[in-house]
This record gives sequence, C-alpha cells and structure tokens, in this order.
Amino acid sequence: MKLHKWRTNASNLRSNISEEKEYCFSCSSETKALGILWDHLTDCFSFKVLPSPQNTKRAVLSNIARIFDPLGLLGPVITVAKIFLQRLWKLKIDWNDSLPEREAEEWERFLNSLHSINQLCIPRHVLCEFPEKLEVHGFADASERAYGAVVYLKSSAGERNCVRLLCSKSRGAPLKSISVPKLELCAALLLARLVKRVLCAIKLEINDIYLWSDSTIVLAWIQHEPWELKTFVANRIAAIQELTKKEQWFHVSSGNNPADALSRGLAPEKLCNNELWWTGPSFLQADFPVPMSTPNSNDDVYLSELKTSKPIFLTLNAKVKMLFIDCLLSVTNSYLKLIRVMSFIFRFIFNIRNPHSLRSEPLTGDELKVASEYLIKQVQVREFSKEISALRKGNSIPKGSNLRNLNPFIDSNGILRVGGRLEYSNLTDNQKHPIILPKSHRLTKLIFVYFHLKNLHVGPQGLLCAVRQKFWPIHGRNLSKKIVNDCITCFRNKPVVANQIMGNLPAERITPTFLFNVCGVDFIGPLLVKPVAQRRIPARKIYVAIFVCFVTKAEHFELVSDLTSEAFIACLKRFFARRGKSSIVYSDNATNFVGAQSELKRLSDMLKKPDENVSAYLASEEIKWKFSPPLSPNFGGLYEAGVQSFKYHFRRVMKNTKVSIEEILTIISQ
Repeated sequence: MKLHKWRTNASNLRSNISEEKEYCFSCSSETKALGILWDHLTDCFSFKVLPSPQNTKRAVLSNIARIFDPLGLLGPVITVAKIFLQRLWKLKIDWNDSLPEREAEEWERFLNSLHSINQLCIPRHVLCEFPEKLEVHGFADASERAYGAVVYLKSSAGERNCVRLLCSKSRGAPLKSISVPKLELCAALLLARLVKRVLCAIKLEINDIYLWSDSTIVLAWIQHEPWELKTFVANRIAAIQELTKKEQWFHVSSGNNPADALSRGLAPEKLCNNELWWTGPSFLQADFPVPMSTPNSNDDVYLSELKTSKPIFLTLNAKVKMLFIDCLLSVTNSYLKLIRVMSFIFRFIFNIRNPHSLRSEPLTGDELKVASEYLIKQVQVREFSKEISALRKGNSIPKGSNLRNLNPFIDSNGILRVGGRLEYSNLTDNQKHPIILPKSHRLTKLIFVYFHLKNLHVGPQGLLCAVRQKFWPIHGRNLSKKIVNDCITCFRNKPVVANQIMGNLPAERITPTFLFNVCGVDFIGPLLVKPVAQRRIPARKIYVAIFVCFVTKAEHFELVSDLTSEAFIACLKRFFARRGKSSIVYSDNATNFVGAQSELKRLSDMLKKPDENVSAYLASEEIKWKFSPPLSPNFGGLYEAGVQSFKYHFRRVMKNTKVSIEEILTIISQ
C-alpha cells in the first residue's frame, strides 16, 4: 500500500523522509487537521475565511458558519457574529430579504475586517519543555448581550511559566431579559462544564484548578447550599457544586478577566494583538500566592435570591374537656401507629431524664407493650371508673354493670382484666385473663380493625377469636360483625349475588326406600396402573364406577378393567351382590363427552346406547335405566359431586405415581 500523504512537525523525521526517493509528497506546508488548517513546519493553527459579499440574512448565517472554530480560539469574533444574528432575529427579517441600511453597513465592516483572521498563527503546543507542574485556569464573564467561559493551561518548569489558551465557549443572552448577575451565574455554570470536558480530554495530571469570576454575587451564591436559594439560582448552584468544589472559585478584577472580551466581543483586527486573550492575565505568568476566600456580598440582588425565613405562628387551641388521649386517638386510624407514637413519647421522656443512657435503636417489643398498656389503662379509667373505684375499695361490682358476670380484677399494672378459674393452666396471662375493652370506644374499634387487617381480612367469627386471645371486648360479637361489614375491601371481594330458587326435588330423592334401590352411576378415569412383577410393559388403563344412592347419598366404588359390555355387566353384578339389586339406575346423557378422547367417547356410547348384552341383562333383572335430559348437569349433581370428591382426594394421595391394581383397590376401599 503506497503512502500518499505525510505531515509531521518533527524536522529530523521530515529530513529522513525527503531523502527517500520512492515517496513524492506535495510540498505544501498547510493541511487540514480536523477541519482546522495546520502548518506542520511551524506547528501552528491558522484560519482562512472567504466571506460572501451578499447582505441577506441567509448570507449572514452562511458567512458565520464558514468560520469553523471548534475550540473557540476565535471566541470574541464569533460572539460579535452571534450578537449581530440575534439582532436580525429581533428585526424579524426574512431569509432572502436585504438587511436594513444600518445593519448592512455594520455587517460590511465586519466582513472587511475578517481578513485579519487569516494572518493569525496560533501555536499548537501548549506546554513548556519538561513541565513540572500543570494548572488549569478558567475565567467566566457575562454582559447584557452574551456570556462565555475561557480555559487556559499553565505549565511550570522551575522559574519558567508558560500560559496558553486551550478553548472557549460563548452563548448569546436569552431574548427574555434577565439580570446581569444571573447571566454571570450562567457563565459560571458554562465554565464548570467546559473545565469538566477539558479535564477528560487532555488526560494530563493536573495539580491545581482555579476558576475565576469578576462577580462577587455569583461567588457568594456558590458558597451557599442550594436549598438556601431560590429555584433559578439553586438549580445552577447545585450543578456547579456537583462539577467543581467551592474552594476552587476565586475573584478576579474585570480588567484582568479575559472572558470579558468573550462576553462583549472583539473586532478581528483587535483580537490579533490582544495579549490578555492569548496568554491570560499577567498575574498567571508569576508564581502568585493562593488567593484569599471571597468575602460575602451584601448586594440587594444577592440578598433577593436567598430564601427568607418567614416567622411561623403556632396557635394552640386548648379545650378543657379535650384530654390527651382523645387528641392522640384522633391523630391516626392505625392502632399500630398509635402505640408507636406513644412509644416514642415515652422514649423522649426517658432520654430527657437519662441523658447519659440515651435510646436511639429501633423500638423494642417491651416499649410497644408499655405504650399499649398505658393507652388501655387510660381508656379503662374513663369508661369503667365506677367499677375500678369499687374494686380498689374492696367492694363488689355495682348492679347493672356489664362487668358483673366477668369477675374482673385489677392486675399489678392497674389494668382491668377478666377473672376466671384458669389460673393454673399453661396458657399465657393474656389468654387466662384477657384485658377488658369498652364496647363503643374508638380504641376498641382501632384494635378490631388492626386484627382484621393482620389476619388477612378474616370473617366476624375468626376476628372475634383473634381479638379474644388478648382482649375481652364488651359486646365483641356485634362489633366484629360491624367491622367486617364496614370493610370496603371485604365488601368488594365478596359481592352479594342473586340466589336462584331451586325446583322441587324428584320423587325418587324424597321417597324412603332401602339403600341403593334408586341410584346413579358414572365413570371416573382412565387411571393408569402398572403390572405386578413385570418390567418394560406399558401401564394399563382402568376405570372406576361410582354408584350414588339417591335417598341416603351413600357412595359405592367399583373397579372396571375396560369399557366393554362384559366388564360393565360384571361391575353391575358385583355391585348388586354387595349392596342389593337396584330398581332404577340413572346415568348422564353424556353430551359433555362430545369432542373428547376416544376412551371417553366409548364410555359415552356404552352408557347412552347399551348393546344387546347389557340390555338383555337389565331386562332380565327388571332394572329401569334412565338418562338425564341433555344439557342438564343439575340432574346428575349427586354422582358428579362424587366424581369430584374422588378426584380431589385421589390426586392428592397418588399425585403422578403409577401403582398396582391392588393398591388402587386398597385406596378405593379406604
């Protein structure tokens, strides 16, 4: 593969290549590197701009686009073009319309001065020889028309310092007018993002990073937390603090800020000789001391963006009859949350009284128990004041009290409990002597709701049983029914359905007779059985015939080897020999067998259309065979329920196991 293009800034490498006669490269010293002209002899970047003389809005945008400057080395010139294009947008000029006279003259002067850009020669190499220390300096500034950021790289080797421009970024001010301090803040955010990208791109070990701004208001905002500021400023300060550190921001005077040229713009002929833009401020050339921290600003604009702390007025409405327990019970509808709140109150009191042994771990079961007993005790004192007063005086319970038959007593904690004769049982204290709850108090309802939800929306009887494991509510059965009926979840998941009135039972179901005189028959299967003491023989299919007595609902099972008439007659004979001969036998019409497997189809044909052998046997035994009407499964409900019951237990006992015929007989008998 022959080499056609070759460029290098190394003189010794160029001399070696020139001696090779088999390569003949063009002698031009300029080439494009990523869209920028690069002179490999001087190792410098340059620009060539050939503007179009037209003065329409379309031509203006076309000429601006010809200044290809991805690094922002010509940032002040680009800013002038951006500000001019924004003015054209405000004038609402069409793309092909000529510019007004004033704007046309200004644009012509700008185009005539663009030839100065072609004379620029910007060194590509930004480091001094054998650098010992590298620093990144970023500057931000804003004006009413634009804002921008510029980044420099300072390399030091002993007493030699080299400062070079790396890149810049500028943006026009938004059409909606905002204050200059806010534009300065946008410039600071732009600088933070630009420095972040530069550090990822250059991949050098940077010793220090310095970020400069001439706005004391912005520097004071950066020292605040975002939550202390209003929305516009807080969002940008949060982004700046995420990308940079507060300690990296310093103040610089406007005269030493090179970003000032970026925010206001410079004519091309002035940019060429602007040392502040190309090498940064003069103090970067010396080993300057670390700047002091910026003092806080007291400007009105700065103070206006701080959130003011408004006074909070707390109004306490004290009611004489409103007790603490009533206020606490009105806070929440959850019993568990209620006792947790009370537990934290007790913990707060304990920590105040014992500052040397503070409790900060999660709530324990003992703390929840103490809080629960305290709430119940306070409720009992209010609701059962007469009964408690009588018990403390040693008197009997007053007549007419709901607690008279419960033989109540007061335990060591002052809680009223149910008496009884279970003192020596091995039950828990709450089960032997439940805590008495009033019938219509809010705490009682919260306890019932808690147990109802805890036990997965249990019914009234189960709810009462769960509550009575610890409490004894007065009139608890009525309250449990009310709680379940008022539960929205239970109501939605158990809607009231319409119950159809069933027809009269047939005479065979209600006429007393001996066992299996009138019965129904149906088949279950097929079931797979394995041969005994034989291997590699496929499993056989057998069936189970179920006989159900219509009068007593007794069930009888018989094993049937196949679906032939001989096997079915043998099954009938075994059934009659064990249970007595039947006078009437009912069976399904078998319309549900349509489209089923071949075995079920054969079963349907045998029951619906008995062959001559079966018919002759039934006639000789004087047995009437009746079929239920088509599409009427309710006529065979007795034996269909028997089939379902058999399958329910058989599948759970046998699962997928293949057993012998003796084992199936044993299971059927059991």
